[in-house]
Amino acid sequence: MRPLESVREEIAKELLLREALRERARGRAEELAEAVRGGQTLEAAAQEREIAVRRTGWLSRRNGFVPGLGTSPEVLAAAFVLTPGTSSPRIFEAGDGFALVQLLERKEADPAQIDALVEKKREELLTAKREARIGAWMEARRTALVESGELLINLEPIRGS
Repeated sequence: MRPLESVREEIAKELLLREALRERARGRAEELAEAVRGGQTLEAAAQEREIAVRRTGWLSRRNGFVPGLGTSPEVLAAAFVLTPGTSSPRIFEAGDGFALVQLLERKEADPAQIDALVEKKREELLTAKREARIGAWMEARRTALVESGELLINLEPIRGS
């Protein structure tokens, strides 16, 4: 533990360095975005400027997670509207950095898998609806029996227990 006065200058330098690095990263992202707007692919523009490109692997809409970026619904939305081989000129803020998106390939869903998922969901919904109706019928029947006096609810503790 050191007093604030003794580390104030170190903290200020660290913050200024972080801000300078962030501005540099933003400038490089702007360069890439401008090249994409000019017709270059993101991959070609990055290679020309010696900027490393990270590939995420296959993305899924279900979990919203982008490897290397974390949860990023905006990046996913952009990726799923692009056509293969095209790049988005939009710059996305991702954690402490910036990201641009290029879709290399799209893997279409297997119709058999979709049909199986739809059928599974249909069964789940039917089961939930059936259980809700049964529960409502049982509650209505219990209420009617209590009101008619045919069902007595004894809440007295049993003696000897």
